[in-house]
Amino acid sequence: MGSAAWVCEITVSVLSLLACVLTLLWFKWRWLSLRKLMKACSDVDCEGSEAVSRWPIFLAVIKAVEVLLNTLWYIEELLLIAAPTWLEVAFALTIWYHCLTASFPILLYVSLADLLAQHATSLNASLGRAISEDREFLEGKEDFGSMGGTEVADEAVEAVAQEWRHLDRLHHRVEEMLSVPLLASAADMCGTLVGSAFFLSELDSVYHAVSAGIMMVSCISFLHVQGHVSDALQQQTLAVHKRVNQYLASKRLPPTGTLDHLLVTQVAQLSVEAGEPLEVSLVGLYTLSRSNFLPAVGATVAHLVILLQFYLANVSSNRHSLPLNSTDCNA
Repeated sequence: MGSAAWVCEITVSVLSLLACVLTLLWFKWRWLSLRKLMKACSDVDCEGSEAVSRWPIFLAVIKAVEVLLNTLWYIEELLLIAAPTWLEVAFALTIWYHCLTASFPILLYVSLADLLAQHATSLNASLGRAISEDREFLEGKEDFGSMGGTEVADEAVEAVAQEWRHLDRLHHRVEEMLSVPLLASAADMCGTLVGSAFFLSELDSVYHAVSAGIMMVSCISFLHVQGHVSDALQQQTLAVHKRVNQYLASKRLPPTGTLDHLLVTQVAQLSVEAGEPLEVSLVGLYTLSRSNFLPAVGATVAHLVILLQFYLANVSSNRHSLPLNSTDCNA
């Protein structure tokens, strides 16, 4: 591997190490808050949804494969220089600990955001049942007054409103807890993506090429799934907002002081609250979304192209200088 590739590798390693250290310090300072947040998110009602998300398992498996290949790669390099066994073991443990720690914020966010999305789906279903019961009561009773169906719908809407406020508070806590570590992880993923693609220009074996390719696939998968889960949460919250607006449009404002008036007022307030987007802003730089995935990859590819231009120009100049050097030696 050439000197330029080693410089790129060292740069990526330093960037990943900084992301790892920042993540460790951040969660060490907020460990108790993190435990409370995870407990609160795990206790939310996800009736009618999947109990366990498959995305964290998928990301954990692909990251484990990546780290395993990298470990074997570096152990092979250490064997070439006859490094002692303890150095090989220490290096392998460092790689595992380092890579998994750097990717932990994305794994945690995907798990928590998926739970919140399932909770929003459950709220949407509960609100739909309340609307159906209210509609059935209205169709069966011509003289709908201040009793019966209104009380049932009022209790259901109030329960949904309380759960929605709880969901909103949990989302803000997730954003406050993970915005900085997620930014560090995103920087680590983009840097690793550039480094892995750059390594492909210097590798001379199929095994090394496969290892670098797995690293690229892992980084792209992490960034894509992160945006996908964030968009899924947005879609579920927008579905709740749409359902509330449909219910509000079907109601007329009754006289003040009646239960019907209180119900419509609660629905209108819930419509305003549910209209606020639940977005995660990474320190104000950008929001997590699948729409930001392609620009991030595009910027990464642009940096890679610039890097390769300087590298290929250097290789070309070295090749042109070789005949001159050999001529001088023969002379």
